[in-house]
Amino acid sequence: KKNKFKKILIFEDDILLSKDFEKNIIEILQNKDIKKNRWKLLFLGSSDKIENIDKKVNKNNTNCQIYKVNNKISGAFAIGISMDIADQIIIEAKKYISPFDLNPLRKIITNYDCYCIYPNLVIADVTDSDIRDNNKNSNCEKRCNWDYSNYN
Repeated sequence: KKNKFKKILIFEDDILLSKDFEKNIIEILQNKDIKKNRWKLLFLGSSDKIENIDKKVNKNNTNCQIYKVNNKISGAFAIGISMDIADQIIIEAKKYISPFDLNPLRKIITNYDCYCIYPNLVIADVTDSDIRDNNKNSNCEKRCNWDYSNYN
């Protein structure tokens, strides 16, 4: 806020970027909803279950797409935040003893336009995780439709 940024992008330290990250992020920034700055949260990746995603995107379209998220999305490992809701996020985060992407962000998602990019430009590398089994991401790969060959 001190620097008067309108939007910020936060990456966690255990992420993998898509091999076409630069090309795809430029493509996404041209999307009409993104260009008009309607979003409050923009997930560059998520742990959204494939059954939730299938209802919102055209799987035959090979271009990056965005879909409006509901409050069941999880994964805040790469997220754009509109600074006009920064104070509200901080207030919500202080209310809960839970992961940031659960209660605090879900409260924001309930009240604002929030989007996710598909296929994900960023995924979590959970091969060495403090919060889940270290099993080469196999559960996440199936559940979230992550193809690790597309990430570095």
